[in-house]
Amino acid sequence: MGWGTVVQVPAFRAVPDFEVTALCSRRAERVEAAGEKLGIPDTSTDWVQFVRRDDLDVIVVCTPVDLHHEQAMAAIAAGKHLLIEKPVGVDSVQTGEMLAAAEAAGVAHAVCFEGRWEPPRYEFWQMVESGYLGDPYFVTARTGGDFWHP
Repeated sequence: MGWGTVVQVPAFRAVPDFEVTALCSRRAERVEAAGEKLGIPDTSTDWVQFVRRDDLDVIVVCTPVDLHHEQAMAAIAAGKHLLIEKPVGVDSVQTGEMLAAAEAAGVAHAVCFEGRWEPPRYEFWQMVESGYLGDPYFVTARTGGDFWHP
């Protein structure tokens, strides 16, 4: 409920077509505090029942990565659109299974790679794309910042 309260919920709220109606987390005290802070009284600690709810259209999975596969597959099986945090799975097999399931179910699915649009990263990408760096075969780029929350 840390990252979700400062990044994901505000991002969804910035889009007129979305309404954040419910939150789910492992710890009751954290999800209730987040719900109070965000004005979302509908909270849960039971993710299995949460992803099956008829009134939810999109499920955002931003839990520890070892839970992603089980939670994403359950959401997909329930016909929910899916937004998942990176890393997607613990390995390429899990990630491939999630992708195949979402494609087969016809649900919209995406991975949170919001950092790719940060101005310095985007500028670097444009340099590579324009040929400014020649024909790179290996690139390592690192960024850092003092933006940890809360």
